[in-house]
Amino acid sequence: MPGTSVEEAAPVRFSEIVPVVLREVARRRGEGELTQAEFEEKLARLEAEELAPARLALLVRDLANGATRFMIKETRTGRICKMIDCERKSKRAPVLRRPRKKH
Repeated sequence: MPGTSVEEAAPVRFSEIVPVVLREVARRRGEGELTQAEFEEKLARLEAEELAPARLALLVRDLANGATRFMIKETRTGRICKMIDCERKSKRAPVLRRPRKKH
């Protein structure tokens, strides 16, 4: 429409270390190296140091399939600008089966 200005959303920028740290923290929790409290502490620190200055917030969801979903959203608009899914690895080793002998 003439006379209307549409404000386009500027790309959201945050440190490249954020996705790396999120994946590593999720992996370590999944392998039992971190307790839930340590996991939450590390996420809170990452949010305070890397995301909050850029006016971003971190949401964490544990999915039914055991994966962890991290969502980074703009605090001003609430828009999700990045989703990172991390599969949780099982702590148990795979079961190896011997081939059946034919009689």
